[in-house]
Amino acid sequence: MKTLLGMAMIVLLASQSGAQVTFVDVNAVGAQTGTSWADAYTDLQVALTATNSGQIWVAQGTYHPGPAGQRAATFQLKSGVALYGGFAGGETAVTQRDVQANPTILSGDIDQNDTYGAGLNWWQFAWTGSLGNSYHVVTGSGVDATALLDGFTILAGRGDGAPYAGGAGLLVVGGSPSIRNCTFQYNAIGFGSSAWLMNCQSTFENCVIKDGYTCNCGIGGWTSGVLAQMGSDVTFIDCDFTNHYYVSSQGQGRGAALSIEFGCSATLTRCNFIGNQTGNFYPIGGGTAYGGGVNARGSIVADRCAFLDNFAHAGAGMTTWDDATITNCLFARNEAVPHPNGAGFDDGDYGGGLLTLGFSTNSNILVANCTFVDNNTSKGAGAAFYSASQAAVRNCIVYDNYADPVLPGEDPIWILKQQIVGNYDLANCCIEGLLQTEPMEDPPNPTNFPGCFDEAPLWVSLAGGDYHLQAASPAIGAGDAAVLPAGGASFDLDGNPRIVGPIDLGCYEFSGTALPSMVSTNLVTNTPASYTIRNANPGETVYLLGSTAGGGPGPCLAPPSNVCFDLTQPIVLVAPLVADSQGTATLAFTLPNGFPSVDVWMQALLLRGPGFVDSVVTNAIHELIQPQP
Repeated sequence: MKTLLGMAMIVLLASQSGAQVTFVDVNAVGAQTGTSWADAYTDLQVALTATNSGQIWVAQGTYHPGPAGQRAATFQLKSGVALYGGFAGGETAVTQRDVQANPTILSGDIDQNDTYGAGLNWWQFAWTGSLGNSYHVVTGSGVDATALLDGFTILAGRGDGAPYAGGAGLLVVGGSPSIRNCTFQYNAIGFGSSAWLMNCQSTFENCVIKDGYTCNCGIGGWTSGVLAQMGSDVTFIDCDFTNHYYVSSQGQGRGAALSIEFGCSATLTRCNFIGNQTGNFYPIGGGTAYGGGVNARGSIVADRCAFLDNFAHAGAGMTTWDDATITNCLFARNEAVPHPNGAGFDDGDYGGGLLTLGFSTNSNILVANCTFVDNNTSKGAGAAFYSASQAAVRNCIVYDNYADPVLPGEDPIWILKQQIVGNYDLANCCIEGLLQTEPMEDPPNPTNFPGCFDEAPLWVSLAGGDYHLQAASPAIGAGDAAVLPAGGASFDLDGNPRIVGPIDLGCYEFSGTALPSMVSTNLVTNTPASYTIRNANPGETVYLLGSTAGGGPGPCLAPPSNVCFDLTQPIVLVAPLVADSQGTATLAFTLPNGFPSVDVWMQALLLRGPGFVDSVVTNAIHELIQPQP
């Protein structure tokens, strides 16, 4: 009776899904016909050979593409066949499986003798046994998007075979399989050791691609994560690229986790690139290693992605060479270090978070609503725009990036150059040091940077790595939504609506009740200047106050108000202003030539509530009036 019931449920399932289901369970003890869980195939290769359409459900366990010694054996995907892993055995619907609880492993360890290290350098210690592993655990060549791999761990391929020395986890030559809910781990050696894609239009969704290793030495190869070549156009959605290590030795250091080569393109949505490293085999010489996270020689679109703790000689988070649209992304704690080139100076040491390169003057580069923070290198720790095409940088925060202390006798690196360098056009951005005057240089002209300011963005916790904005941040409501790509970038990095009132700067939209804040340009005679107060109530009167006596604790309003000023007496009313419909009030002015060069402190007061009990003041701003050069 149970057998008849089980068969009836399988027939019902097949009719509901519209596809024939073949069952695979390495622990099954039945007839091995693949017609039920009880009679499942125990060998996935047998099931693939027997199935030309429909679905293959694979129960938890480890499956090898072939026996020991048959390194060329591979799991070849088929068009019209969907492989699903993550079953315990006994399920009657794909939605009942649990991929995390029931790991279904496609392992290249065909001689079953591998050991692996742990942590950042898993490959360096206790990694043994891979010399006899499969060249390509899975192959997706010659298939279309109906060839589906869903819910598997692709483990321990070694891509040192011929004719394709790479693609240890997945090799695709002229194909477009769909990859979902998969983990690629401990795949090593050759080109694209986790996945090598050539003439491929695949989509990877909800995948983890981690712990890859390759070295551009011996058989050669680069990128221990995913390498896209030969006209590929690939898409990654909700994917994590972590802990990849790529060692360069021939001047080809590019892309530890993801490399998009010339003539290719990639779209990244909600992806994370964390803890990826690329460097050089030689202590001196060997070229510059670019893009610990991403190296895109082809065009790239990235939205709501995070680039954290990556390492390279240059462009540690991301390096681009062609068209690039980067929105709502976070670049934090990436590090680009110098590498001696043997000619008496160093390569690299620029673009800790983001680096753009390329000789074309026709590339389209847009960086909008991104946050660059706590990145480290000497030049442009936040971003270095060294492409011939000018980058449009909009609604971004570039702050608290840093260079290492200089050696005795060296000139310190100017604060702005620690944040951003190169060929860029700024609007509506918060950039540390942007309006400060570099020694021996003319004061910057704020009209060259419309809507920009250099007041601190007020992170929730820089030390704690929380780069959301506090309620009093001047970055709230300071952006321009018109610069966002048409039809895109409608959500922030957290997945919250991108625009709540006037758009905020950076990758996170503030969703609480914002407090009034103030920003200003620098003050240079005969140059347009302004003070802008945001997040007032529409139509509210804003009192702009000033002092030339100093800042610090100042007088307070009479009770019941608890407001105290950060200005020293005497305090004067500079101007009463009225907030517009967006809660913004601006005083625009030009100081005449000959105006005294004095220090000024400014703060705005908003009188609220009975007896002014609910009154608030903005942050205070201190500036030196400078003569026009």
